[in-house]
Amino acid sequence: WVNKLLDLAQPIVYAGADKSIKSTTVWLNGRIVAEKDAIAQINWHLLSQPEGGAALLVSQNGRKVRAKNLNVKGRYIFELRALDEDGAVLASDTVVITRN
Repeated sequence: WVNKLLDLAQPIVYAGADKSIKSTTVWLNGRIVAEKDAIAQINWHLLSQPEGGAALLVSQNGRKVRAKNLNVKGRYIFELRALDEDGAVLASDTVVITRN
């Protein structure tokens, strides 16, 4: 981790620790380490959810967003992405939210 911090040619993206919840809403709080102006945009995406799920992100942009409607029990996988000015993904990370 320390070596990665010293070499910031590529951003470092951390979507947060996997966790289990009982609520139907969760805050996703990621971190990004990058050189100034290296990232044009950061956003979240829902990659997968249990069958019949209707989860959605209240807002996709920013390092901290709220996901709601996690009504079906199971695993929800979210991805945090750092993008350049052309929209290309520079780095990404996923977090698994398990709804109990």
